[in-house]
Amino acid sequence: MSLIKRLLIWLVKLTIGFCLIVLIGFVSYYFVEISPHRDGINASGQKYAGSDAHQRLMRDIVRQDNAESSGRTYYAVRTLSFKYLDGQRLANLRRHVREILWFWWLNILYTDDEIVSIWLNEVYFGSTEAQQPIYGIEHAGLAYFGVPSPALNCEQLVKLVVITRSPSMYKVSPERFNTRIEKILPICNGQ
Repeated sequence: MSLIKRLLIWLVKLTIGFCLIVLIGFVSYYFVEISPHRDGINASGQKYAGSDAHQRLMRDIVRQDNAESSGRTYYAVRTLSFKYLDGQRLANLRRHVREILWFWWLNILYTDDEIVSIWLNEVYFGSTEAQQPIYGIEHAGLAYFGVPSPALNCEQLVKLVVITRSPSMYKVSPERFNTRIEKILPICNGQ
């Protein structure tokens, strides 16, 4: 057998071995990091994934503001990784790898409606005057408008979705905030 042929066989075996290691690591990550939190994630994924008109409107507004599904999934992953992993937002390679794995698993396990629902249920909306963080659209509706999410009108929903991009912009730069609202508000005309 020639040297080149043996080298090619060795490279194929090495590539297959590497792919198997990556696959085993990917599946193992599910059982170690994702599976223990599936009940909580499933509850978040179902809360706003219903078929009634108000829930569809909320999801459509989120889709309008975050046109790419990867952006919605990314924000859901950031929130979930902070909540379920170590509670720290460290800027290091390990955190980025963990978020990439969460991103892949969320896209495999959940539909787009469920990911948007997770996003609505878990996303950060800024903080109250008493510096208490506001997570989830239910708490945001109460904090900003004094009503629960099912009672929010379309314009209020748009404002809440826009707030999530940069909660501080809502107070510091209201003109930029209003410009973003005006871009999304046409979705309310169909109501």
